[in-house]
Amino acid sequence: MTCFAYIGVGSVAFVSGKMNSQANQSVLPSHLLSNAEFLAGDNWKYQQDNAPIHSSNSTKNWFQVNNVETLKWPAKSPDLNPIENLWGDLARRVYANGRHFTPSIELKSTIEDEWYKTDPELCQKLVSSMKTRIFEVIRRNGFYTGF
Repeated sequence: MTCFAYIGVGSVAFVSGKMNSQANQSVLPSHLLSNAEFLAGDNWKYQQDNAPIHSSNSTKNWFQVNNVETLKWPAKSPDLNPIENLWGDLARRVYANGRHFTPSIELKSTIEDEWYKTDPELCQKLVSSMKTRIFEVIRRNGFYTGF
């Protein structure tokens, strides 16, 4: 699990086993809440896709109990989800020059190293692109925008 805001990236959380609603909720207290405070202080809202682990009743209840305000977001909208771009950038850096990883510990270490090297200007660019992204989605009647 990763997160970012205008000022830069938050920490990385790895989950062992299957990622489901319970696994997601087990990471949220230590990952989401601490990163939100670090990245945005008291004034923030959580944007996520509508994957079943994020939209389950138990996860919605977790957000309500923990006073996490979530943005209403359309399902299956990668053009409006800038972390998809950040993950693409991360993947290019992790696998640069055809790198391969045998032990998963080496892959995890490289993911963390590269994640923390993310240029804050990229985060700023992605956050700042949201107005244009929304405009383009509307202009194209929900069809692919190229973001």
